Amino acid sequence: MDLLRKANTLIEGTVTAATTPTTTTFSSTVNYSTGALEHSVLMWVSGSLAEQNSPILTYVNANGQITVEEPFTSAPQI
Repeated sequence: MDLLRKANTLIEGTVTAATTPTTTTFSSTVNYSTGALEHSVLMWVSGSLAEQNSPILTYVNANGQITVEEPFTSAPQI
């Protein structure tokens, strides 16, 4: 279990208004190289989407835009 815990990275960020949030795409304050988060799993830890998760398909650094594979039940709140 310790090895599994070390393999998972926790990144905190917030949803921004750089793009209009949808159930699969939103912009964020996350700041990594474009593509760095692809195939990672995004999980909401608070708010109306708490405990929902989905693999990240694409991440674009220019505006922090994240696109996920599986839609959430609603768009994230800004």
